[in-house]
Amino acid sequence: MMKHYGRLTILISIVILLPSVVPGAMSVLAYYLSIVVFASSVMTIGQCGIVYFRANALITAIGAIVLNDYLRLIGSLEVATWTGKAALYSLYLIVLLFGTWKAKNSNR
Repeated sequence: MMKHYGRLTILISIVILLPSVVPGAMSVLAYYLSIVVFASSVMTIGQCGIVYFRANALITAIGAIVLNDYLRLIGSLEVATWTGKAALYSLYLIVLLFGTWKAKNSNR
């Protein structure tokens, strides 16, 4: 059952990449949703290993660093401040560190 859930999280992460390139609030909302999906992929670590977690981590990172209109490193919106970006990137790092910790402490 968790394999289906892990595949579903990857599919949702890929679909969320589409609104990331829309300028304005849609890209920030897409980022928040991708963080929620990424955080929910942590649940798959116990039964399925880290495959789905790593895939979601990669998709979310690419979406934030390259595609997201508000967060991307080169060519982001003018209203994007570095403090706002740092706060949003820290959400990603918190989920990544928690998932890495859980993977390290799991018995798989």
